[in-house]
Amino acid sequence: MTVVPGKATPRGRFPHVKVSGGFAFVSGTSSRRPDNSIAGASVDSMGTVSLDIRVQTRAVLENIRDILGAAGAGLEDVVSVTTYLVPPITVLLSWVFLAETPPAVAYVGGAMCLVGVAVARRKPRALVTEPGPPPAPATPGTPPGSASTPPEPAATPTPGGSR
Repeated sequence: MTVVPGKATPRGRFPHVKVSGGFAFVSGTSSRRPDNSIAGASVDSMGTVSLDIRVQTRAVLENIRDILGAAGAGLEDVVSVTTYLVPPITVLLSWVFLAETPPAVAYVGGAMCLVGVAVARRKPRALVTEPGPPPAPATPGTPPGSASTPPEPAATPTPGGSR
């Protein structure tokens, strides 16, 4: 488990990166700076919080790039990414209990999170097939289950000979 110098101290017991089986697992990365300020977040003199998703996203990607670099990898080596967005319940609770009015992007992010969870957890529907015609009966002398076509009827002579 590795904590990368010059990056914000990881929260809890999470390292910045864990290398296992030839893979580097990066966890808990945000736009937090080493001084614990948040890139893309500011508070004006009236206490209004402003969030810039572009600045935050850029800072997160730069932090991931630096953390991967400490493990000998880069963004071009990324195989899989899992992200977590602010769920709507968190937005609602902060609004009710903290009187914080979140920006519109928080609502969009929360809705995207719920859609992502719904899609990821949905079970594939069973394939429904239309019933086809019943299989043709086997002709005598063929093993059961083998496909066979009944023989063509023999031509019957017509009275008076053929023309």
